[in-house]
Amino acid sequence: LGFVLPDDSDQSIIEKIIHNDISNNTQVKNIQFKTQDEMIKYSTDINNKEQLFCGIIFENKDLLKYTIRLDIKNTENPETSPIQNITENNSFFGITSSYLDLYIPIQTAVDQASNVSPYAVSLSSFTTYYISLAFMTSVYIITINIVKEKEDNLKDGLLVAGVHPTIFWLSWFIVERFISLIISIVMTIIINILNELFSNVNFFVIISIIFLFSLSACSYGFVFSTFFKRAKTASVVVLILYIIPFFIAQYTSLVNEDISKILSFIFSTVSLKEILNNLEILKYTYKSINLINIFNTDAGKYLIILTSNSIFYFVLALILDNLFSNETSRYLFVPKRRIKKLSIRK
Repeated sequence: LGFVLPDDSDQSIIEKIIHNDISNNTQVKNIQFKTQDEMIKYSTDINNKEQLFCGIIFENKDLLKYTIRLDIKNTENPETSPIQNITENNSFFGITSSYLDLYIPIQTAVDQASNVSPYAVSLSSFTTYYISLAFMTSVYIITINIVKEKEDNLKDGLLVAGVHPTIFWLSWFIVERFISLIISIVMTIIINILNELFSNVNFFVIISIIFLFSLSACSYGFVFSTFFKRAKTASVVVLILYIIPFFIAQYTSLVNEDISKILSFIFSTVSLKEILNNLEILKYTYKSINLINIFNTDAGKYLIILTSNSIFYFVLALILDNLFSNETSRYLFVPKRRIKKLSIRK
């Protein structure tokens, strides 16, 4: 079992892994290398009597970030995509059982030696949380203001004046689009400075992801506003309704990855979470991710789904607004009324 540890890191972790309850009764030996190149050179030397079956490369001094390479071929190529963390993906389709039989015990031993919880929250989960939280206020303000307009009959006044309901909703969408763009730019700059997750991702990719999510969040507010007639009631319920999809996004991937894929078509928060999860994985295989090559990955597919989420919510808001309007105020799916000819009696 080969190890590569950074300088000035805790070297005792090797003994903890080797003498772990999982590997304690095995005949596994350990050998430490200074660099990955040294490990590669050792693994390709056919004169060595003892060959590596696995390499563990720790990437920082706190020993919380590491890569597991199984069999010689995977160890030789540092650009090979590592298997996803088991806590992030419990769907093992396409992965051979022999591979898992080696991988899972090794990862468990490393996590136990590093005192890492098997349910530790990934960096992408934290980023999803902060992006979602950043637009919570926008959703709250949009919902309250639209409901307040209905409560004060301002919307009805506009409709009486001849403003079509779709124009009313489009005006809100355009105004919020500019506000969301400003927030997205600020958040992208902050993330680029503080977050290592996007170190290989183009600036315009990040801002596109955040901006598209912000548009879906605004449309969330439009949908929520159709259910309320009083601003006080809306102010209490809207935040709860906004938080629920976030918790769905956090825990569905731990249960079943296929469920997350289905729910991404319904909840934009799930789409955002899946995009960030894939970007976290692509960090090890793509030197640079831009607006072109991202669509060759799963992250690009979820980006398309995130775009469709915004359109879906906006159309749903129009349908619900039409459904909950008075019969005389409905503007969608309204059959043409037949005008009967009046007969005038002489």
